Amino acid sequence: MATQKQKEKKKKEREKVAKERVMRRREQLRKERKIVAEEKRKDQEAHDIVHGRPQPILKDPAAIAQREAAQARIVSEKLKKNLEILEALEREYDAEQATRAEMNTKLESEGHTTMREKMDALHKKALAMTGKAEELAQATAEYAAQHNEEEIVVEPTECVPAQESEKIN
Repeated sequence: MATQKQKEKKKKEREKVAKERVMRRREQLRKERKIVAEEKRKDQEAHDIVHGRPQPILKDPAAIAQREAAQARIVSEKLKKNLEILEALEREYDAEQATRAEMNTKLESEGHTTMREKMDALHKKALAMTGKAEELAQATAEYAAQHNEEEIVVEPTECVPAQESEKIN
């Protein structure tokens, strides 16, 4: 009897832990959905103010001022957000250009002047980094040997009689 009670107690504890885990997951999902819904609502409100719905007829100067302030705030927030995005993109672009310029000067110092030479050098470095250079060299050698050994043999076909095929060759 005591073991049965212990088993039931453990089962209830496991169920309790499982319920808590499920509730935490649900709460986390609710929070995420709430954040997304709030962002969507703000975007819709901003769109409505800037582009969308017709302006309500407001006779109260305080309400008019409040609406204009909200519109200015929303436009300001959008501009700040876009400015941050543009600055991040500009930093990324500058970093890429610096890397490219550094690579270009390094390749030129190694004696590669044309674009083709630089690309070949980069390709060789990439192969060396991955350890595939030997495999490529072996495959290239096998391919060249295979095509050099093959001879093109023209055999008579059914369409052309054997006597005419000899004349063609």
